Amino acid sequence: MHGCVMVVVAAGEGSRLGIAGLPKQYMKIHNQAVLWYSITSSFAPYMHKVRVVIREGHDVLYQNAIKSLPPAIADRLLPPVYGGDRRQDSVRVGLESLDGMKPSIVAIHDACRPFAQAIPESSVTDALAQHSGVVQVLPVVDTIQVVSDNAIVGNVDRETARIVQTPQVYRYRDALACHNAMYRTDPDRHFTDDSSVMLECGMVGVGYDMHRFADSPPESGYIVLCGVEIAFHRKIEAHSDGDVGTHALVDALLGCVGEGSIGEHFPNTDPRWKCMSSTHFLLEAQNKALTKGYAMLNFDLTMVCELPKIIPHVHRMKLFMSKLLGMDTSAINIKAVTTEKLGSIGRGEGIAAHAVVLCRKIAETAPNPGSKNPSGT
Repeated sequence: MHGCVMVVVAAGEGSRLGIAGLPKQYMKIHNQAVLWYSITSSFAPYMHKVRVVIREGHDVLYQNAIKSLPPAIADRLLPPVYGGDRRQDSVRVGLESLDGMKPSIVAIHDACRPFAQAIPESSVTDALAQHSGVVQVLPVVDTIQVVSDNAIVGNVDRETARIVQTPQVYRYRDALACHNAMYRTDPDRHFTDDSSVMLECGMVGVGYDMHRFADSPPESGYIVLCGVEIAFHRKIEAHSDGDVGTHALVDALLGCVGEGSIGEHFPNTDPRWKCMSSTHFLLEAQNKALTKGYAMLNFDLTMVCELPKIIPHVHRMKLFMSKLLGMDTSAINIKAVTTEKLGSIGRGEGIAAHAVVLCRKIAETAPNPGSKNPSGT
């Protein structure tokens, strides 16, 4: 398994335990801190690094707690980072601190679960092949009732209810995207664990598209990328308008909500889509998502080409997409890279785009009543 980091959240004050001055993660059990047991019991060899998120001012307590960690763990221990007032804030800080490392997988654990066990590597590998994460649960053996105004008002079916545990393991990029999205869109919302954040956040889709440049110039004198007209001396070979950025975004959005690919819905053999503006495809994809009960929270789009230069047009692209989709520009990221002259794109033969879309489940399902394409020029 490539690039797994365990994040242990230890920034709480331990106030519920009622012992003044000593947070419960630093209390001793047989001469070792609770945090020590939480790290050692939940660690597994497939975890390449360990990051502990502590409370500012707890540095001495933390250093004392980790003094006698086994070498196999101590050698993989990263410097601690300071967390926030809430668990979800500390998790988000911990995830953000790993961004430069670019791990593929993250295991998130609580410092006050000293006897939890790591999820087996085989279970993680199998689960992440199909899902964004894997969560440990326990069966409910007691009767659970719903109470309102001091009166029992309903039953909870314990056959389907489960008690959620940690550590929980997720695809790193999915976990980071969901925590950041929920912090940005609903910062006052309180979550008690990461599966709740992921469930509320929704789904992630990935899209890709690539087109060849023709040797001849476009008749209009410009090509269209992300809805914006850009002057260029070579046209894009395509059945529609060849807007590779929008095509990748459509592909990601359709994949996010389980609706296949852009080629399935808008095949290049269908004369209806000849020279069609790609914004039509994007609005259709958005309507399919809304009909299934999903709305886009944010997207990240990467254009790959040597020419034309994309960066000078990014601001207009973001404004165009913001108006078209009804999204705030802060939820839209568009960037560009080259291939350092390598491959067909490096030789200037074409242009490609990668897109990642995050969607959130919404309460009401209704198609977009129709958005007029804003001007991208």
